[in-house]
Amino acid sequence: MAPPPGKTRTPSRLLLVAAGSLLLVVALFGPIGTPANCPTVQAAAHHRPSARRAVAETAAQQQSLAVDIDADEVVDDVEEIVDEPDASADSSSPASSGTAAAAAAASAAAATASHCPAVASRTSSGAGAIPEDPEFDWVAYFHNYPELLRHPISLDFTKEAAWEHYRTIGKADGKIARRLTMRLRYHTGGQNKPGGLNNQLLCHLTAFMMALEIGSEVVLAPALKRTAFAAEGNSWIWEDTDTLLDVDKMVAYWATRGLVVHKTPQLTGEAAEEYPKLVEADEPPTKAYGDAGCLTVQLPRPYKFDNNLASVAQRARRKAVMAAEYVLRANGTVPDCINLDTPRIFYRVPVSSSLNLAVSTFNEGFFFNKTLLNMATFIKRKMGWPFYGAHLRLENDASVWNGPDGEERVLNEYINVMGQANFSDTTTVYVASGLLFDGPSPEFDAVVKALKSAGVAGRIDYKEKLVDKDILKSLHSEQLALVDLLVLAASKVFVGHPWSTLSMLVEQLRICSGLGTSTIHYVTVLDETKEYLNIKMKDKFVRFAKGFTPK
Repeated sequence: MAPPPGKTRTPSRLLLVAAGSLLLVVALFGPIGTPANCPTVQAAAHHRPSARRAVAETAAQQQSLAVDIDADEVVDDVEEIVDEPDASADSSSPASSGTAAAAAAASAAAATASHCPAVASRTSSGAGAIPEDPEFDWVAYFHNYPELLRHPISLDFTKEAAWEHYRTIGKADGKIARRLTMRLRYHTGGQNKPGGLNNQLLCHLTAFMMALEIGSEVVLAPALKRTAFAAEGNSWIWEDTDTLLDVDKMVAYWATRGLVVHKTPQLTGEAAEEYPKLVEADEPPTKAYGDAGCLTVQLPRPYKFDNNLASVAQRARRKAVMAAEYVLRANGTVPDCINLDTPRIFYRVPVSSSLNLAVSTFNEGFFFNKTLLNMATFIKRKMGWPFYGAHLRLENDASVWNGPDGEERVLNEYINVMGQANFSDTTTVYVASGLLFDGPSPEFDAVVKALKSAGVAGRIDYKEKLVDKDILKSLHSEQLALVDLLVLAASKVFVGHPWSTLSMLVEQLRICSGLGTSTIHYVTVLDETKEYLNIKMKDKFVRFAKGFTPK
């Protein structure tokens, strides 16, 4: 076809047209001869929504949307630090337990670099050359600022993209381009006050889930023991966590999985005496331990925000990063470590936020004190198999659940449910109850007589009957509760109380060990509406085993 009048095609014009066409092809599909997974292709695909979305979703698969945090709140937290971090303080490397998506994307980025000559050349030459700088960790940069991967910035998850942003914008803005060593510190306890064994175990579970999701280390909170079972006259006393857990085994187990677990800080004298008061007042761990050579920030209270695990973790990371930026601008250095302090952690994060994480953490990564495990084994062998189990929650402090005249009514309910669960006058029944806190009592003897008279028990056993008194006296209250927990979890059939975290933890351990949910039964308390509301709440925070069907 002839050119228009007055127009002629010169060789140079033809070359320009060809070059323009080639540039268009390169922009859309990448340079000729370049592997399709090279960053140049990803950069060109930046303008194609589907490709850009795929990169962002791969890199930020488990990241929730950015949450705005009041900068003044962070400044207030930084100003609450007792001392500047000690230069000699322990600054061990942070846990390498970031999100699986980030790790996968990092591996993919490394593989891409090895197959793309253009990437290698850019890292060693030109204005954007990436230096060998220990202060620049590109994966950590995106971990600290996941919003860089999302619209409208939408950077590629590559070392080059991270460096270019840090070099041209981030460094001047005081952004943190290295991993922060964060240490989660927490208290155990109940929802509104210090709590017993099972509340404490659930607090530990919540803390470990948070640390794994945040990518922080975790400092084990101490145990608390009680002086009396009833609320009246009871006081709480500090105890080392290893009286309940095999801490050395847990430290070793989690070290192989990238989580640094610190043992419980030792408190003595007046500090140990004051600790339960701090827990009761819902004060942060800072009041008990100081800053231990680290920058300290207080995590946002759970009632202010959504308490889904991913949201809580992102807020914690964001607050730590903002605090580190504040110190960097003020002192020119990034803090060696940051304490993430939170007070009582019960009901902080629903275990239902991540059931797989919850069950693997507790069922595989929690190890109990060997002495208590051996005692539970001794009791089970002495009773023989099969034995049935019942948690008799008939103490005075349970009246708020059991209702007026509830003890007698709920005892009859226990008898009815035990009969329905095939307990008989030939059954060996292991029972746990606060009525045995100070040893057998007239109230407990009356319960034993009622169970036998109703034909739902032949022999009734309990640790106070089977274990030497002097041995039991050497254990504190929550150790004794743990022995009950371990024995009841192994019973052939179990009857519990729906408002008890001990009963529910027995239930969860049984399911995790493979015992069917048909072997688990509960008494009915109060009216159906209140029972339903209670179970609905407990589902989120106590039940972590899949497949439970409470009755």
